[in-house]
Amino acid sequence: MPANGIELWLANTADATGNPQKVLPGKAKGGDGPCRRSADLHSGIDDDDDLDQEPSEPSSSRSTTTWSIRSMRFLLESAGIIRDASELVDLPADAHNLYSFIDDVSYGGTPYVPEAIQVLSISITTLCLSCDRMPLPIANHLHLSNYHLEPEAAIVEFQTLSDILDEARRCDINDVLESHWNSAVNYPLLRVALRSYPCDANVKVWDVMGATIIEEYVPHNLISNRPTQVDLCLALEPEVAMKNFISNNDDTPINQTAYSPLYDRLITVAIKTKALAQNATGTPQLLVWTRAWVSRIRHIAPETTIPALPMIRIVRNDWYMSWAWMEGEIMRYSTDVRFGDTRSVRGMYQILAALRHLADWIGNVFKPWAIRLFQ
Repeated sequence: MPANGIELWLANTADATGNPQKVLPGKAKGGDGPCRRSADLHSGIDDDDDLDQEPSEPSSSRSTTTWSIRSMRFLLESAGIIRDASELVDLPADAHNLYSFIDDVSYGGTPYVPEAIQVLSISITTLCLSCDRMPLPIANHLHLSNYHLEPEAAIVEFQTLSDILDEARRCDINDVLESHWNSAVNYPLLRVALRSYPCDANVKVWDVMGATIIEEYVPHNLISNRPTQVDLCLALEPEVAMKNFISNNDDTPINQTAYSPLYDRLITVAIKTKALAQNATGTPQLLVWTRAWVSRIRHIAPETTIPALPMIRIVRNDWYMSWAWMEGEIMRYSTDVRFGDTRSVRGMYQILAALRHLADWIGNVFKPWAIRLFQ
């Protein structure tokens, strides 16, 4: 794509209807309301979502089946899964750095657009921070001078992002299923974020829609009402310590699922997608999946202290991150941070920046913990 083509594409980034996006004061581009920080962040579990619906028969609708339970919120709480944090100070200390970075990227406090893209004569109003403060031109604030890719490679990456953006628009316009969103948009974007980024963790993205939880690790009062699986996950490629553990324990899987690709790859981040924003948010599935994973790890090492675990949910174009952690037998979880979207180049570079910092966290915090766990 020639430089003038990149400039034109950036300058005319459209929403899913094909119309150029307008950023209004006090609105988050691509969001659904005023920009929010800390205590005002979306929880992923609202009063009008599926956690408080009356019992219903399984639906054959385009989204996942409706859970045949009266109150998933009550069941989660009775299983010791409780929402507890809405601000940075509420999170465990080992989550602070990652949370702060995600929050800064979301609100324009951290550069995320490669300088190689920025220098292509992009107009000052093309990509800007628009929130509850004055717009800041990218040229002065959000271009990234130390990008990990050479300029030519950064432009190739940009071209790939433009293809993914086109697919996201097509998915949005045609109201496709989650599986199509995953194959056309979410999985490719995760691959772009991780495949060329240098970090200490050899982490890959996996499609795990076919993975089920081993029953003994499902919270006991959720067994008969087990939610659907998660869609994607990030997992560490097998380390020597993990391989040795499996070989020394009758080929037992290291995760809470016996799904073959995850047999010796330790799950680090679970990802749930939703195609219809008005339907269930996906948070309950993430919580049950993560709680089952914790049960498996505690079965391996009862006394281990597990780091606060990031979770990602994707609702059509919008990407969110939250955290879950254990306090004794209680699993607590945080409100989540919206850290980008697939409606615009700005939103996609925000997602890349957040995912790459997440990869750093996996390499610097999670992987060393995992190696100690299995040694």
